[in-house]
Amino acid sequence: MAENLQNSVYNPFLLPEIVSLVIDNVHMAPDLLNCACVNSVWSAETLKKLYSGSINDMQLRTPGIGSLNSLYVASRTRFARNISFVKHLLLAPEIPALDEAADPTRLASFEKPRVLRHRQSTELLLWPQGRGFQSLTIPYEIIDQDWTSISDLLLPPTVEYLAIDNIYCKNLMAHSSGYPALLDVGLHTLSAL
Repeated sequence: MAENLQNSVYNPFLLPEIVSLVIDNVHMAPDLLNCACVNSVWSAETLKKLYSGSINDMQLRTPGIGSLNSLYVASRTRFARNISFVKHLLLAPEIPALDEAADPTRLASFEKPRVLRHRQSTELLLWPQGRGFQSLTIPYEIIDQDWTSISDLLLPPTVEYLAIDNIYCKNLMAHSSGYPALLDVGLHTLSAL
Protein backbone atom coordinates (compact mmCIF):
# COMPACT_ATOMS: atom_id res chain seq x y z
CA MET A 1 0.00 0.00 0.00
CA ALA A 2 2.77 2.43 0.96
CA GLU A 3 4.69 1.49 -2.19
CA ASN A 4 1.68 2.30 -4.40
CA LEU A 5 1.24 5.64 -2.65
CA GLN A 6 4.93 6.43 -3.07
CA ASN A 7 4.78 5.56 -6.80
CA SER A 8 1.77 7.81 -7.39
CA VAL A 9 3.33 10.73 -5.52
CA TYR A 10 6.51 10.56 -7.61
CA ASN A 11 4.84 9.76 -10.93
CA PRO A 12 6.51 12.14 -13.41
CA PHE A 13 3.42 12.09 -15.62
CA LEU A 14 1.56 14.01 -12.93
CA LEU A 15 4.00 16.94 -12.95
CA PRO A 16 2.70 19.82 -15.11
CA GLU A 17 6.20 20.49 -16.47
CA ILE A 18 6.55 16.92 -17.77
CA VAL A 19 2.96 16.79 -19.03
CA SER A 20 3.58 20.06 -20.89
CA LEU A 21 6.61 18.56 -22.64
CA VAL A 22 4.57 15.50 -23.67
CA ILE A 23 1.67 17.64 -24.90
CA ASP A 24 4.06 19.78 -26.98
CA ASN A 25 4.70 16.67 -29.09
CA VAL A 26 1.02 15.88 -29.73
CA HIS A 27 -0.18 17.68 -32.84
CA MET A 28 -3.55 16.29 -33.94
CA ALA A 29 -6.78 17.69 -32.44
CA PRO A 30 -8.39 14.23 -31.79
CA ASP A 31 -5.23 13.10 -29.95
CA LEU A 32 -5.25 16.29 -27.90
CA LEU A 33 -8.89 15.70 -26.96
CA ASN A 34 -7.96 12.19 -25.78
CA CYS A 35 -5.12 13.63 -23.69
CA ALA A 36 -7.57 16.08 -22.11
CA CYS A 37 -9.52 13.11 -20.73
CA VAL A 38 -6.61 11.60 -18.75
CA ASN A 39 -6.90 13.67 -15.55
CA SER A 40 -7.11 17.27 -14.40
CA VAL A 41 -3.37 17.97 -14.86
CA TRP A 42 -3.39 16.62 -18.42
CA SER A 43 -6.67 18.39 -19.15
CA ALA A 44 -5.36 21.83 -18.15
CA GLU A 45 -2.16 21.49 -20.19
CA THR A 46 -3.89 19.94 -23.21
CA LEU A 47 -6.69 22.47 -23.44
CA LYS A 48 -4.18 25.34 -23.35
CA LYS A 49 -2.57 23.94 -26.50
CA LEU A 50 -5.84 22.89 -28.12
CA TYR A 51 -7.36 26.34 -27.74
CA SER A 52 -4.26 28.37 -28.60
CA GLY A 53 -4.30 27.77 -32.36
CA SER A 54 -4.10 30.54 -34.91
CA ILE A 55 -6.16 31.14 -38.04
CA ASN A 56 -3.40 29.66 -40.18
CA ASP A 57 -2.81 26.55 -38.04
CA MET A 58 -5.81 24.36 -38.79
CA GLN A 59 -4.52 21.45 -36.68
CA LEU A 60 -4.69 23.62 -33.56
CA ARG A 61 -7.79 25.63 -34.37
CA THR A 62 -10.73 25.78 -32.05
CA PRO A 63 -12.30 22.30 -31.93
CA GLY A 64 -15.29 21.71 -34.20
CA ILE A 65 -18.84 22.31 -33.00
CA GLY A 66 -19.25 18.66 -31.96
CA SER A 67 -16.13 18.75 -29.79
CA LEU A 68 -17.12 22.10 -28.29
CA ASN A 69 -20.51 20.59 -27.43
CA SER A 70 -18.81 17.64 -25.71
CA LEU A 71 -16.51 19.90 -23.69
CA TYR A 72 -19.42 22.14 -22.70
CA VAL A 73 -21.63 19.24 -21.60
CA ALA A 74 -18.80 17.54 -19.68
CA SER A 75 -18.11 20.56 -17.46
CA ARG A 76 -19.47 24.06 -17.92
CA THR A 77 -17.07 25.37 -15.28
CA ARG A 78 -14.03 23.92 -17.05
CA PHE A 79 -15.40 25.10 -20.40
CA ALA A 80 -15.74 28.67 -19.08
CA ARG A 81 -12.18 28.57 -17.71
CA ASN A 82 -10.58 27.10 -20.81
CA ILE A 83 -12.42 29.20 -23.38
CA SER A 84 -10.28 32.12 -22.14
CA PHE A 85 -7.32 30.44 -23.91
CA VAL A 86 -9.01 30.85 -27.30
CA LYS A 87 -7.45 33.53 -29.51
CA HIS A 88 -9.19 32.69 -32.77
CA LEU A 89 -12.67 31.22 -32.51
CA LEU A 90 -13.86 29.24 -35.53
CA LEU A 91 -17.47 28.10 -35.19
CA ALA A 92 -17.72 25.36 -37.79
CA PRO A 93 -18.49 21.64 -37.93
CA GLU A 94 -15.73 19.10 -38.45
CA ILE A 95 -17.49 18.07 -41.68
CA PRO A 96 -19.87 20.59 -43.27
CA ALA A 97 -22.87 19.28 -45.20
CA LEU A 98 -24.72 20.40 -48.31
CA ASP A 99 -27.89 22.37 -47.61
CA GLU A 100 -30.13 20.32 -49.91
CA ALA A 101 -33.32 22.17 -48.84
CA ALA A 102 -32.26 25.76 -49.61
CA ASP A 103 -29.32 25.51 -52.02
CA PRO A 104 -27.74 22.15 -52.95
CA THR A 105 -24.42 23.84 -53.78
CA ARG A 106 -24.13 25.66 -50.45
CA LEU A 107 -22.22 24.18 -47.49
CA ALA A 108 -23.90 24.50 -44.11
CA SER A 109 -23.61 23.28 -40.54
CA PHE A 110 -26.37 21.04 -39.24
CA GLU A 111 -24.60 20.82 -35.86
CA LYS A 112 -25.72 23.57 -33.51
CA PRO A 113 -23.41 24.76 -30.70
CA ARG A 114 -25.17 23.89 -27.43
CA VAL A 115 -23.50 26.85 -25.77
CA LEU A 116 -25.48 29.22 -28.01
CA ARG A 117 -28.87 28.10 -26.69
CA HIS A 118 -29.05 30.65 -23.87
CA ARG A 119 -27.73 34.18 -23.58
CA GLN A 120 -25.68 33.55 -20.43
CA SER A 121 -23.87 30.57 -21.95
CA THR A 122 -23.44 32.44 -25.25
CA GLU A 123 -21.61 35.16 -23.33
CA LEU A 124 -19.28 32.44 -22.00
CA LEU A 125 -18.35 31.55 -25.57
CA LEU A 126 -18.41 34.88 -27.40
CA TRP A 127 -17.35 37.21 -24.54
CA PRO A 128 -14.90 35.08 -22.53
CA GLN A 129 -13.24 36.34 -19.36
CA GLY A 130 -9.61 37.33 -19.82
CA ARG A 131 -8.16 38.74 -22.99
CA GLY A 132 -11.01 37.82 -25.38
CA PHE A 133 -10.83 36.80 -29.05
CA GLN A 134 -8.67 38.37 -31.72
CA SER A 135 -10.81 36.84 -34.45
CA LEU A 136 -14.26 35.32 -34.86
CA THR A 137 -15.11 33.22 -37.89
CA ILE A 138 -18.48 31.61 -38.64
CA PRO A 139 -18.01 30.41 -42.24
CA TYR A 140 -21.26 28.45 -42.61
CA GLU A 141 -24.88 29.08 -41.85
CA ILE A 142 -25.72 27.10 -38.74
CA ILE A 143 -29.06 25.65 -39.81
CA ASP A 144 -32.00 26.49 -37.50
CA GLN A 145 -29.76 28.45 -35.12
CA ASP A 146 -31.74 31.35 -33.66
CA TRP A 147 -29.51 34.44 -33.41
CA THR A 148 -32.25 36.99 -32.79
CA SER A 149 -31.79 37.23 -29.03
CA ILE A 150 -27.98 36.96 -29.06
CA SER A 151 -26.90 38.66 -32.30
CA ASP A 152 -25.59 41.70 -30.40
CA LEU A 153 -22.90 39.38 -28.99
CA LEU A 154 -21.39 38.74 -32.44
CA LEU A 155 -19.06 41.74 -32.06
CA PRO A 156 -16.86 41.15 -29.01
CA PRO A 157 -14.92 44.30 -28.06
CA THR A 158 -11.51 42.64 -28.60
CA VAL A 159 -12.15 41.24 -32.08
CA GLU A 160 -9.75 42.48 -34.77
CA TYR A 161 -10.84 40.12 -37.54
CA LEU A 162 -14.45 39.15 -38.19
CA ALA A 163 -15.56 36.81 -40.96
CA ILE A 164 -19.11 35.55 -40.93
CA ASP A 165 -21.49 33.97 -43.39
CA ASN A 166 -23.54 36.58 -45.24
CA ILE A 167 -26.76 35.36 -43.63
CA TYR A 168 -25.59 36.89 -40.33
CA CYS A 169 -24.75 40.32 -41.75
CA LYS A 170 -28.35 41.54 -41.39
CA ASN A 171 -28.34 40.71 -37.66
CA LEU A 172 -24.93 42.30 -37.28
CA MET A 173 -26.01 45.55 -38.94
CA ALA A 174 -28.94 45.83 -36.53
CA HIS A 175 -26.53 45.90 -33.56
CA SER A 176 -23.57 47.74 -35.10
CA SER A 177 -24.04 51.18 -33.52
CA GLY A 178 -21.16 50.68 -31.09
CA TYR A 179 -18.71 49.52 -33.75
CA PRO A 180 -18.96 51.88 -36.74
CA ALA A 181 -15.21 51.89 -37.43
CA LEU A 182 -15.06 48.11 -37.74
CA LEU A 183 -18.06 48.04 -40.03
CA ASP A 184 -16.77 50.93 -42.15
CA VAL A 185 -13.70 48.84 -42.97
CA GLY A 186 -15.96 46.86 -45.25
CA LEU A 187 -18.88 44.86 -44.04
CA HIS A 188 -19.53 43.81 -47.61
CA THR A 189 -16.34 41.71 -47.46
CA LEU A 190 -17.86 39.63 -44.68
CA SER A 191 -20.42 38.25 -47.08
CA ALA A 192 -17.71 36.94 -49.38
CA LEU A 193 -17.44 33.69 -47.43
